[in-house]
Amino acid sequence: MKEYRNIIFDVGGVLADFRYRAYMKDLGFTPEEIEFFVENMVMTQFWKDLDRGIIDHAEAPAYFKERMPEYAEKIDLFWEHIEYITLPYDYSEGLLKSIKDAGYNIYILSNYPKRLSDIHWKRFTFNKYSDGTVISGYELMLKPEPEFYQLLFDRYNINPEESIFIDDRQDNVEASEAFGVTGIVFTGLDDLLKRFAELGVTIK
Repeated sequence: MKEYRNIIFDVGGVLADFRYRAYMKDLGFTPEEIEFFVENMVMTQFWKDLDRGIIDHAEAPAYFKERMPEYAEKIDLFWEHIEYITLPYDYSEGLLKSIKDAGYNIYILSNYPKRLSDIHWKRFTFNKYSDGTVISGYELMLKPEPEFYQLLFDRYNINPEESIFIDDRQDNVEASEAFGVTGIVFTGLDDLLKRFAELGVTIK
């Protein structure tokens, strides 16, 4: 059995809830409006460019109002409160503390817009257990691009063969495995703890 030293985490969908539907519901959007904005705003190239850091949130309201002027008021509402679109899971801090207490190094590799990371990283209490973080919005790269993983390994002198990577997307996990990393597709905390046990990663 491999001996692991490093546990690498994605954030959205693993340590924090990218709750865009719940967020819009909180703002009073109708179910039809929610699905419209998911398709025409959240799941667009513009959002990917935000994650990559080549555009800024400040450009978003005007960009989308030009394309969807009938939704101008809702677009302003959406972007005015955007910091609440992601919230940490209740288990995240305790999980990372347990991993750290067990002697493992913890790293974060995340597709995340620069402005939101500036806000959230101060609020995400699990971050205090991280030994290093690489955020797409600062690096102008995205998972599953190989150079993004390589940047993490090089910056923190990480041996991929001694590492586990956890992400909620299969393509991101497969990209890490190309380096010799042991990948886990995150489907929930209970399954993650089961996979840790199978890999010999012992935490309390």
